[in-house]
Amino acid sequence: MEHIPTHIFKAYDIRGLVPGEITLELAYRVGRVVAASGGAYVVGRDMRASSPALSDALMRGMNDAGAEVIDVGLVSTPTFYFAVRTMECAGGVQVTASHNPKEYNGLKVVGRAPDAVLKVGRGSGMEAIRDAVCAGVGAPTAVRGSVRTVADVVTAEARDALAILPVAQLPPLRIVADAGNGMGALYLDAIAREIGIDLDRLYFALDGTFPNHPPDPLQAETLRDLQERVRATGADLGIATDGDGDRFFLLDEHGTVIPPSLITALVATELLRDHPGERVLVDVRYIRNARAAIERAGGVFGMSPVGHALISNRLRQEHGLFAGESSGHSFFRATGYAEEPLLVLLAVLRVLARERRPFSEVLQPFRVAQESGEVNFRLPDAAAVQRCFATLRARYADAEFSDLDGCSFTYPEWRANVRSSNTEPLLRLNVEGSHADVVAQQCAAITAFITESVGAPTGEGH
Repeated sequence: MEHIPTHIFKAYDIRGLVPGEITLELAYRVGRVVAASGGAYVVGRDMRASSPALSDALMRGMNDAGAEVIDVGLVSTPTFYFAVRTMECAGGVQVTASHNPKEYNGLKVVGRAPDAVLKVGRGSGMEAIRDAVCAGVGAPTAVRGSVRTVADVVTAEARDALAILPVAQLPPLRIVADAGNGMGALYLDAIAREIGIDLDRLYFALDGTFPNHPPDPLQAETLRDLQERVRATGADLGIATDGDGDRFFLLDEHGTVIPPSLITALVATELLRDHPGERVLVDVRYIRNARAAIERAGGVFGMSPVGHALISNRLRQEHGLFAGESSGHSFFRATGYAEEPLLVLLAVLRVLARERRPFSEVLQPFRVAQESGEVNFRLPDAAAVQRCFATLRARYADAEFSDLDGCSFTYPEWRANVRSSNTEPLLRLNVEGSHADVVAQQCAAITAFITESVGAPTGEGH
């Protein structure tokens, strides 16, 4: 029996190298385990070279468990979530490694409730899947399930987004979109058809080798071509998506990358126009820009730990309207508490249509805080985290303190969050403040304190 390594079962998904770690046997066993209770399950896949074979093995496992499979084919992760939310099913699995390099692949597992797409991660079912998959599976059921293929789910997704956030007649807008040869190309094409906008397309051909740039927009090199095109063409807006399309980034007319906290602030403000008094969540890394906007718009501000599965589940627990994460994920109650980048785009287009001003000017009132960018420190041992936290708590004893996801220190002029990564042996520092010099000063000071505990930063921050 093939040995399955346990380290591929991550905080939010199953992910590893192909073919060494993510194998056909693994995919088959995941199908058997996930679908063990029978019913119907949605299966989607991204454009990586290994995805078709892994998808076939996964579906075979589900059928051998006696389950029905709804095969939605090549889709982005948000389109997969839409399919799970709107189809009669018990859950599903998306074959993808998100923004990882071409050598990787993985499996995202979700369940389904009447009001939600339920993400499976650490603490919400991943451990049980890991244990069952590693233990092996028995003989197939006597009655095998079947596969039903459903095509063009993305058009239904685009129309659903428009039903949630309709847009009136748009002014002529020049929009450049860089899909990075990833799955976001499909939903961007679909929404462009539905609302009649003319996209200037960069790298829309699906290609899991990512020949033009890495599939992670948080890397500066990923956005260079998009920035150049926006500036060269005088575009009003730039759009970038990651490999599986669940993260969404925007550039203004100058080619400047907009911090996700500002996008959260803008989208929250637009949603609260129709839903006053609702709760909006932000992850703990950067909160000031979004909090000011949420409270100014009459909303209720809340915080969440970092991690798309964690923030999605917390949003559902609190029956929140919307949540934005610093890594570019955005979650909506209207879409089952899952990501839907099309709603981010539609909210921005609604604002631009109403304001008739450049995007940079529209965003300016939301800029109440400057942000440091993330600084990462490699952890030498498991005890280093608590050692570091104790040092920082003693040093900043007069601060307003929170231990939600690491430790956060708040002063009138600045705020910092220090937390351990959910996916890597790293400590992560983020600082925000009223002025850039305050941010730089405090970031340098905290970096020095952390260096005393765990060593110098890695230089791998965003």
